[in-house]
Amino acid sequence: MSLYYQDDAVTIHLGDCREILPTLPKVDACITSPPYLHLRGYDGITVAELTELFGNMLPIADWLWLNLGEIYAAGGNGGGGKLAKKRPGWDATPGWRKPPEGFKVKDQLLFPFRVADAVRETGWYLRSTIIWDKGPATEPIRPDRPPQSHEYVFLFRSSPSFDREGGIELGTVWRIPCDRSFDHPATMPLPLALRCISYCGAETVVDPFMGSGTTLRAAKDLGRKAIGIEIEEKYCEIGAKRMQQEMLDFGGAA
Repeated sequence: MSLYYQDDAVTIHLGDCREILPTLPKVDACITSPPYLHLRGYDGITVAELTELFGNMLPIADWLWLNLGEIYAAGGNGGGGKLAKKRPGWDATPGWRKPPEGFKVKDQLLFPFRVADAVRETGWYLRSTIIWDKGPATEPIRPDRPPQSHEYVFLFRSSPSFDREGGIELGTVWRIPCDRSFDHPATMPLPLALRCISYCGAETVVDPFMGSGTTLRAAKDLGRKAIGIEIEEKYCEIGAKRMQQEMLDFGGAA
């Protein structure tokens, strides 16, 4: 485990979250967005690994906020580019790539719901499915389907006790624009993380896929404590710089 950055509110670890999480103290909430867009074509690996990871977090956190977007089976063109050979189930031959086993070309994979259901079966209580309305579509216009303009945020609780202390009241559709301010392919917007923390009243949070550090920044701005884990050093550097920026005052709520 490599301690990359630390201040009074935030700790950042550089390394594999599967190795680091078991060494951490208990926290109130895990708020995270796994790098699903770069693992398309995986079923047994991605869904299974995420399920095992979050299943193992049951003793570590009381709340789990999981942000996931939909992905599709291969379109049949392009060959997957230079990364095709590294992606299980992809045909690296230029002009063709295979869909994952069990899916037809261009099928919607229902990936967020398959992950959420698998995580639920580990013992977490799935309490809500939130639609994150991102506004204008964040992908190019498609000739054969509407471009996606939303993702999902799944709210899990570690026990059947549904009481929470304080926090804000929220509906199940959150209209929050995307954040393209940082050099990261899928930056979680700060208002989304602020809402998650404020709703459950978490005093300590962890993000095992820290990315550019949005969850940590939100916690710090709300006067809470946070732990981030990131396997890519360049994102640890971005996150550490964000933690040193001037704090915003939200008055304790999103």
